[in-house]
Amino acid sequence: MSDNFTDGNFSVNPTWTGTDSLFKVNTNFELQAAGGIGTAAESYLGTQYILNKDLEWRFWLRFGFNPSTQNYVRVYLSANNVNPKNSNNSYYLQFGGSTGS
Repeated sequence: MSDNFTDGNFSVNPTWTGTDSLFKVNTNFELQAAGGIGTAAESYLGTQYILNKDLEWRFWLRFGFNPSTQNYVRVYLSANNVNPKNSNNSYYLQFGGSTGS
């Protein structure tokens, strides 16, 4: 599975599902949160992939906010449900989570 969003969307090839109204692909063909400064929301997108023995994750992440214990990003690399809140078996990386990190 690979997506660099150069098609200008996240709705086909592959199809990402979740809180899609809270995301957009910007003019630089980067996936980003669609909320503005001061907008609080829990948001997620997920897509299905076939797990095989050769696996590599690559992504670029940029914070447009100051991270804190209430303001962080989790990238779920694998989960048994597209909605992380409904997943009881997942593997994720968390960026932020403490003041000034």
